[in-house]
Parts: sequence; C-alpha cells; structure tokens
Amino acid sequence: MNEIIEIHFFDDIDGKYPISSYLKSRKEAYSHEIEKNIEWFNWKFFNSPHGKSIMTIATVDNKIVGSNSYGIYPLERNNEIIKAIMPYDAFVHKDFQNRGIFKKLIQAAEEKAKKEEIQLLLAFPNVNSLPGFREMNWVFKSNFISYWIKPSFKLNLLLHCFDLKKRFKPNKPNGQNSFNFSDVSYAIYNDEVHGSWNLEYLNWRFCELPQAEYVFVKDDLTEYVLRIGLRGRLKEAQILYLNTKKNLVTRKDFMILRKKLQKEMKIDLLSFPISTIHPLNKKMGKNGFFNVKSKTNFVYKVLDRNLDENLEFSFCGLEFHTY
Repeated sequence: MNEIIEIHFFDDIDGKYPISSYLKSRKEAYSHEIEKNIEWFNWKFFNSPHGKSIMTIATVDNKIVGSNSYGIYPLERNNEIIKAIMPYDAFVHKDFQNRGIFKKLIQAAEEKAKKEEIQLLLAFPNVNSLPGFREMNWVFKSNFISYWIKPSFKLNLLLHCFDLKKRFKPNKPNGQNSFNFSDVSYAIYNDEVHGSWNLEYLNWRFCELPQAEYVFVKDDLTEYVLRIGLRGRLKEAQILYLNTKKNLVTRKDFMILRKKLQKEMKIDLLSFPISTIHPLNKKMGKNGFFNVKSKTNFVYKVLDRNLDENLEFSFCGLEFHTY
C-alpha cells in the first residue's frame, strides 16, 4: 500500500473532507448497521457547553480513515477545577489498521492539548488500543472499575441466571427528555478527583440528543439518571449519574430505587459501575450489590507539572459511557 496517510485537525481542513466521509468510515470501522447523521456529529463534537472537541483525523486521498476525538471535560478536587479532556470517539478503518495511525492521532491530540493548556488527559481504551497509550507513557490503572449489580430475585432471573455473563446492551433512545435536574451537590465526595457537572452539561448529555433510553428518578434528597437495556434476556437499569445532598447513600435508598424500577419497568437488575476509589465503592457490598468483573480499562496522562502525578479518580457511568 502506497497511500500517503496525513494527520489533520477537523477544524483545519476547511470542508475538504466532508462530514459524510467521517460518518461512513466510522460506521464501517465499528461494523454498525446504521450510520450516524450530521445532527449527531454537531451535537457530539461542537455543541457541548464545555466547548468544541479536539478532533484529530487521519486522511488518505479524499477520505477520512480514522479519528481520535476528545471532549473538554472539567474535573474537580477540593473545589479546584482541573481542565481535562476525555475521549468522545476513536476509530481507525479496518483497511488501515496496524499501520501506526492510532498512535499518530493520540500524539497529535496531545500536542494540541498542551497548546490549549489542558492539564490532564483521560481515556478508556479497549484491549487493542491500550498498548498504544502505554507506549506513549500514559498511566494505566489496572482493576480500576467495579461493576456492581443488585438483582431482583424473581422468576425471570432464576430462568435466565446464566445471562448475567452476557454484555449489557442499552436500549435505543425513545425521544428527547425533559429531566428536571437539581443543582449539583458533591456531598459524598472527599478529596477525590471527580466530574465537575452543571445543569447545562447534564441537559446536553441526557436530554438534547439522547443516545440511549434514559430514566430519571428523583426524591427530596437524591436523584439518578439510569440507562435502560438488556443483559441477555434480563432487563437492566444502569446508574450513570447520582446526585445527592446526603454524604451517604444507604442500602434503604437503593432498595427503594430498585423496587420502584421493578414495579414500573419490570427491571431484573440494578447496576452501578464506579471506580474503586469512588466513596460508595466499599459500601456497595453492604448495600446488597454483587461485584462482577469489568472489562473497562483506564489510562491518564498529566500535562501540567503542577498537578499531582498520582491522582485518585472517583468516576461513574458519566465518564465511562460517552458515545
């Protein structure tokens, strides 16, 4: 193959490579049945309230064959904001894999992040992408994610208990949402690094152009956003976002949530993927949850010399599920 592979930033190509080229290559790289549309493209990469994405692309001749895009994602620790970016989309077309393209895309994004005074880079690579990050001196956190599941012991679970080993597949979105979010409280956090969320971001993330079926549950002190889907033949509600004015979410709180979902939506499983450093992680067993193995990998790289290298990250589904 003698094709010349070039690395660009999407902002800089001035329409030379149309969005349709990106969407077509992405569909083929992921082997998706349906191609994303321009509305999704603009929502994902340009309409976030935190600002437009850092979007590297690889091109051959007149088409885009790969991309590694990062969204601006502010983090917070002890009321101090950390300017971070996290992956929004990453692919290399199958016809151009194993040619070092992905590493070049990572490197280009990193150099632009430095120019924009980004302090921290985050990524959740699959097993194929992980070596590329590690070779470029990203810090790898092994066994970083705990995937907690609370079952509803009823006939469907007993009949299909082996489906617990299958992957969770979210349901398709069922229209726009109009969730009534409260002001964000960080009562459960101590000195861990966690997402710095606001109402504008939450509405963009869950309401403006939903990427799955989301359910919003709220009481006087606590609110949740859950992603609904199937694990085999078992219906699962996955907690992506939890906001509470209390410094502790109890077994009773989760029991009330599970019973509500079971009654209204016939949920078989309530799940809560969180990092091992999350303040609730050590309490989840006592809250009636079981820990199942997670395949999610996490890497990060510190760009700001004034920022600690050894950081403790308290993450949840908002960080893990960005597509």
